[in-house]
Amino acid sequence: MPEPLKLQLNEAQIEIRARGQHVVGRHVIRERAVIGRLPDCDVQIGHDTVSRRHAEFFRDPFGRWWVRDLQSRYGVRVNGQRVRERVLAGLDEVQLGDFTIRLARPADRMDQGSFDQLTRVALDDAPDCTVSTLDDREGPSIAASHLTGLTDLGSRLIDTEDPAGRMRLLCDLLVSRSFVGQAALALRMDKSQPEESPRVMMRAQPLAGANGQAHISKTLLKKFWETRAPVLASNAPVGPVDAELSISFQALKIAALACPLYEDDDWLDLLYVVLPAQYGTREWLTLASLAATLFRQAETAWKSRKQAEVHVRIERELEQAHEIQRRLLPKQPSFAGLDVAIGFEPCRWVGGDYVDAVRAPDGRVLLTVADVCGKGLQAALVTGDLHAMVHSGMGGGRSLKELMRSLNEYLCEYLPEMSFVTMLAILLDAKSGDFEFANAGHPPAAIVGPGTALEELPRTRNVPLGLETMDFFCGAGHVERGQWMALYSDGLTDIADEKGDMLGQEGLIERLRQVGAKTNGGAAQHFARLLAQQLERYRGATLPQDDCTFLIAGRE
Repeated sequence: MPEPLKLQLNEAQIEIRARGQHVVGRHVIRERAVIGRLPDCDVQIGHDTVSRRHAEFFRDPFGRWWVRDLQSRYGVRVNGQRVRERVLAGLDEVQLGDFTIRLARPADRMDQGSFDQLTRVALDDAPDCTVSTLDDREGPSIAASHLTGLTDLGSRLIDTEDPAGRMRLLCDLLVSRSFVGQAALALRMDKSQPEESPRVMMRAQPLAGANGQAHISKTLLKKFWETRAPVLASNAPVGPVDAELSISFQALKIAALACPLYEDDDWLDLLYVVLPAQYGTREWLTLASLAATLFRQAETAWKSRKQAEVHVRIERELEQAHEIQRRLLPKQPSFAGLDVAIGFEPCRWVGGDYVDAVRAPDGRVLLTVADVCGKGLQAALVTGDLHAMVHSGMGGGRSLKELMRSLNEYLCEYLPEMSFVTMLAILLDAKSGDFEFANAGHPPAAIVGPGTALEELPRTRNVPLGLETMDFFCGAGHVERGQWMALYSDGLTDIADEKGDMLGQEGLIERLRQVGAKTNGGAAQHFARLLAQQLERYRGATLPQDDCTFLIAGRE
């Protein structure tokens, strides 16, 4: 059996099957992949039921994988239901035309919380028994009590949340009166050292040898390692066998079997059962294999259930974060002598953009855009702190330098480690056109107008807020009537087109220049609307990956 594909945390594997359910391709995707008929798609499916650019799989900032319909002709279905976009769970099946796709993420390891104290078992190597697989034996004749036991096991596994409890149920069944096992153990093999003795994760009715230790057949484990399939060993074989296998019960007639439970990049877990020799038949190997299959299915179901719970929590958090961001936006910024418009398109994942226009006691207006490193509720809460401190500082008559210093000191103390805030703040006198500005690691503002060359304010030597205490350097400048000041977040420069090419600083400046030339004597809202259209046109069908925030201001 081939080794499972080793995936990095930001990767996934998609398996594509044709209508006949035969596999036609497997591909590793990273972060985002477009699937369609065109040769330049990340994954090409050359079939007339697949659109040129049919769908994309992408990973959100919370590690969840999504599928999105790119306005395809035949649509995208998940588990038979047509969707525009959908977050994917472990068992979901995506249909594109005549093809179905399943997505596998990096192996979600079995919850090890109850299995962190594992002891090794001794291996035995006496060559007095034989090994066979399911295909080697006569057809089973399973009794009603066995079917009842398996049905009950499946129900109890689905109702048991504790991973160790589920494993206990499996082992207990195999040593019950109906299943006649003398011992049942869940073993873990280290794939980097398969020759080492395995560790015991769970045992029922421990098997003891002459020295009081559990004995496991070395050759049976070797055969299991080679096949990754259910295997059976016995020192009193019933029916045909294909190899000698070690098991140390010279005074007893004994059988043992092994069935796969779980495998990832590091571990191979198995069910190991010891039986009286007369039960060393395909019937009992089939029963154990069915029980192990029920266990694996229950583990997959619990994994999907946990994923669904995580998805619900994330969506609830995002909804709260969106609400915070909406409340922080200036409702109708209106200032004497100054025309202001705000563009804000929140990313669905919620970034940490903060945009504001605040009147100072001396009549000047503070224009600011900030970007919190991070996503979700935490970033939104930081923007709430920024909003409160900016309004409080401006209301208290603080200078621009004092405001930036107080913000930085607060963020240095309370921001999580490795987080920071970039911020651009401009304090503008609308009457004279003079302003001072402070830039803490943020993209520079641009001044643009008809008949004038676009001017970018110089970047200052200030580092982002929240990294270290410092004195802030402030610059000064002047804006004429008829010119526009544009402040923006890096969500604009990071906009990507359908080929994945980013707009970049030069691309944004060119679009600001074009819009500025068309808004001679217009309003800030008109400038903002034209700029948003330019950005939307460049992005096309690509999903926004960050908040797109900008502020346009012009003297009246």
